[in-house]
Amino acid sequence: FEAISYRWGSGERTCDIKIGKRALAIPQSAFEVIRRRTSQFRTRRLWIDAICVDQSSDADKTQQVGMMRDIYGKAARTIVWLGDRQPDAWLAWAFFGDLVREYWKYKTDSSSVPVAGLKKVNDDNPKWEALRTLLENEYWSRVWIVQE
Repeated sequence: FEAISYRWGSGERTCDIKIGKRALAIPQSAFEVIRRRTSQFRTRRLWIDAICVDQSSDADKTQQVGMMRDIYGKAARTIVWLGDRQPDAWLAWAFFGDLVREYWKYKTDSSSVPVAGLKKVNDDNPKWEALRTLLENEYWSRVWIVQE
């Protein structure tokens, strides 16, 4: 199964999904990631708390939180979903990859200059702006994410 970690958002907007014969209201952001991860051509098993945890039961939520390490640890992969409306996310992730490569180049050859060839943060560079926007996403401030 794939575990989904996502931003809940305000929780005010919900969408109904059908599970068997029952309708379940889930947050708009959970609906977005499920919609994006489903396929007509293959079966996909997803674990997402909005569905797999009884949100109306404090006892179930408490029990499930105690199992989070196992849930995410046993997942084939974890998908971090920052939302549909993340402008220039592709540019931010590509730039993040550039920064990691520069870091490893510097770490293995200490005579090289860190982030050589990359514009400075204060330069007019859309890559830095995209990365800043990505890092300001509310997802990164969630207690669970900060704790991990």
